[in-house]
Amino acid sequence: AATIVPGVPAVGGMMVRGADVGAKAKQLYQNLINGLRRQDETTAELKSTFPGASVQNEQYLRTADGKRAIDPLTGTARRVDHVVIQNGKGRTYETTSMGANKVQQFRKEERIRGNGGTFIRDRNTEGLVDTGKAVSEVKRVR
Repeated sequence: AATIVPGVPAVGGMMVRGADVGAKAKQLYQNLINGLRRQDETTAELKSTFPGASVQNEQYLRTADGKRAIDPLTGTARRVDHVVIQNGKGRTYETTSMGANKVQQFRKEERIRGNGGTFIRDRNTEGLVDTGKAVSEVKRVR
């Protein structure tokens, strides 16, 4: 049985101590930790590669009127891991593990972008920035 522990990150909606949960929950928790580390590494790499640019994480694709762009097939939005904003233009990036299959995720992104969901909202200016039609560039990190 899981033990509720204040201040310990949530796994599956519960606050748990890793030693008290099943193998699947432990793996989910480890995947979360690894994913956060990968995203931090990619953010640092992008800031180094694009000095002076604004690197923003976890941004929803939006339409030209600023609304969240919705995939017509799934009815859900797409949040990209990173966007680099430089000279008024944006480029999006997806951080993932070495072997993760992202085919379905990128098909969804293609559908959203094909329906006009190519913008993000710049957190610094609150204006919309076009990221173009190309799907996010993949950054595979161990």
